[in-house]
Amino acid sequence: MRVSHPLSTDLPELARLALASARAGDRPLFEIVFALDARLARLVGGTTETMLGQLRLSWWRDQLGGEGAIDRRGEPLLERIDEVWGTDRTPLGELVDGWEGFLLAENGGWRSVGECRAAAFVAIAKIIGSSSSDEDVDRAVRRWTFTELGTARSIDPDEEGIEHRTKLDRPMRPLAVLDGLARRALRGGRKDLMDGRTLPFAAMRLGIFGR
Repeated sequence: MRVSHPLSTDLPELARLALASARAGDRPLFEIVFALDARLARLVGGTTETMLGQLRLSWWRDQLGGEGAIDRRGEPLLERIDEVWGTDRTPLGELVDGWEGFLLAENGGWRSVGECRAAAFVAIAKIIGSSSSDEDVDRAVRRWTFTELGTARSIDPDEEGIEHRTKLDRPMRPLAVLDGLARRALRGGRKDLMDGRTLPFAAMRLGIFGR
């Protein structure tokens, strides 16, 4: 029986759906990226003063910078990163930069998040030996991020290249789930990836077949 790490219980439902499709050995890496992304999203979403938000983000950037063991303890997510991720935490630090870009941007902030999310998923792909191209990983992340954060704005998905098809292999199945749900939302004109009565069936099909 699969035993979930406690971090999984704090993930948004969308991330839990995607994480369920990960191979057992790869699951901790995806879990870390989803957990950090969710933590940063909550931090930015709950910020009423930009400078205060930047200070809080800088704390995470400091913890994730450099190499070797993380000194600060008492934070379960940092401890998990120290246990699982390895010494090069640059892609995780870039995720902090992406959310800071979202905090500061008047429009188009989703692109900043998408670019840095993509860097994290490309790093995972390399660690787990995925054959998925960097371009397909980037496109899938951009579509997911656009649908989650960008559709409230007047943006043409075709102009952004959001409609391009992607090919992701089995190791990258969690991202394929997110990409598939994003395509489903765009086709249905939905603002929410989790919307619709057929969501459970769509997520199950994507988790099994990747499409």
